Amino acid sequence: MYDFDECITVDLAKSSFAEFDFERCKCLTIYHHRSKDGNFCGLPDIPDLEALRVYFTNAASFKGLERYPALQSLEMRYCPKIMDVCGLPADYISELEIENAPKLKGYKDLARLKHLKTLSVNECGDIESLEFLLMLTELEEFRFVGTKILDKDLSVLLSHPSLKRVAGYDRRTYSHHIDDINRVLESQRGSAN
Repeated sequence: MYDFDECITVDLAKSSFAEFDFERCKCLTIYHHRSKDGNFCGLPDIPDLEALRVYFTNAASFKGLERYPALQSLEMRYCPKIMDVCGLPADYISELEIENAPKLKGYKDLARLKHLKTLSVNECGDIESLEFLLMLTELEEFRFVGTKILDKDLSVLLSHPSLKRVAGYDRRTYSHHIDDINRVLESQRGSAN
């Protein structure tokens, strides 16, 4: 997807941003991000950044990421303090993966990410309702492994206009089983062709 010289990996436990040239960077992977302010304002200016992956961060918000207007893919893993999705650049993000963010709330705010095709919120804070997914008209894949849906209503997934695949844990109290939802979605795609 990216040329070797367009991808940079920085382990902040062993090095700093000052050691790297980000001029051609389109894909940045960061390990062990720590911020005194609890956000991403301290990241380097990279105007053409398209993909950002952060593993292990103490940030409590996505503030600072809005200055990456070309960002298409954002992957955040092991971010136990992240509390909401404010600060995400809404223009181009098509893939958002958040994992191990138990305090994450405010999922309704994701509805402003109009170009989102893949949404993964695994092992994250509880989701009140999946109704906000209907606002994501380009969404094709939704994963919520280890994240609870509080209203237990998965029927929204069946009426979504573009959804193709769902992944999550089955719970006895949920309105539908994941395999059943995927079968219906697959048959809807088959009949649309």
